[in-house]
Amino acid sequence: MESQIKNNFIPEGPEKNLNSNLFVPNNHSKHEIGWNPVFESYQEQIRNVLSEGYDLKDIQEMRQVDEWEKMSNNFRIKIGGTDSIQEYLLRKHIFENTLEAIENINKITDFLRLQNIPVPKTILAQDGKKFFIAGDSFWQLFEFIAGSHFKGDRNELESAARGIAKLHKALAILPVNIVSSQRKFPWNVEQIKLIVNTAQNQAGPLNELITAWASIILDNVRLQEDLYNRAVDCIRQPIHHDLHPLNTIFNDGQLKAIIDFGDVRNDFRAMDVGNALHRFVRQYVVHEARPWQQTLPLGINIFIDNYQRINPLTRSELTLMPDFIIDELLGKFRFIVSGEFFQPDIRLAEVKKILTLMEETREIKKYLS
Repeated sequence: MESQIKNNFIPEGPEKNLNSNLFVPNNHSKHEIGWNPVFESYQEQIRNVLSEGYDLKDIQEMRQVDEWEKMSNNFRIKIGGTDSIQEYLLRKHIFENTLEAIENINKITDFLRLQNIPVPKTILAQDGKKFFIAGDSFWQLFEFIAGSHFKGDRNELESAARGIAKLHKALAILPVNIVSSQRKFPWNVEQIKLIVNTAQNQAGPLNELITAWASIILDNVRLQEDLYNRAVDCIRQPIHHDLHPLNTIFNDGQLKAIIDFGDVRNDFRAMDVGNALHRFVRQYVVHEARPWQQTLPLGINIFIDNYQRINPLTRSELTLMPDFIIDELLGKFRFIVSGEFFQPDIRLAEVKKILTLMEETREIKKYLS
């Protein structure tokens, strides 16, 4: 497919100056994993979990991952003496706070390991369970996998695409009774129109931003209204639903682990492939540090070619992928604007990012239509 790339492509954004803001680094572009000292208020709690839950007491070091996480708190733990050090990843779940949710995640990851999908191995607690309850939280201990997140070079992009294709092949035979079919970010036309109309009649940075982008937002809404009628030939199956660079571990240019399976649900495969393509290819473009008009089509072809060698896509899936990306972004837009989970400054930054991702998707669509 690379021979078919149009190198003389000229972008057509809604405003000329928007093109310079497309495919630039964002909060998913940091690939090196940093580890910070653990707050004293957490240290005793971690020691108790490791001692009571896993009979691990000789703690040499504990560090907390230097990343903003809404689903969990992750800690790197070193156990043992100078002659023998073992490393683990300890996770405190935040949103997965029911036994059913934790057990479903364990069933999914156990199944995937049997299918030779690279997911971290869960360490059993003393009672033989794959979790430990302390207070009102579920904790899990995993093997520690050394490496970094997706950096974005070509080898990693090829490996990511192949790994995601293998993941989808495995998920396709996962028993669907253990996954939800409920959309994570549902939205409808009336909700988005209400957000835009409200913003146009109120002051403030967020309202001004939404007002400036109102025509683009509403254009995207109109394009999505009959998406599910057009998607009748698209495959539905269990999907990861959160494939992005920070949910992968790489070492020596190869995918070593796919992580975070709390959002697995039954939905369109093209939605998962499309969102993964966008997130991984944009990081490839960032890493290449050349004009995105040159590297975007190349990255798309690399990803699609490598994915299809493992798990072929239908023509309908390829064509509708950008629409599924927009569908997901509109749901996130509604969730962030309407919810109270985010502080005002974070909400503004996240909406800016989503609107930029929508504009990037318009460019991706030109190569997949």
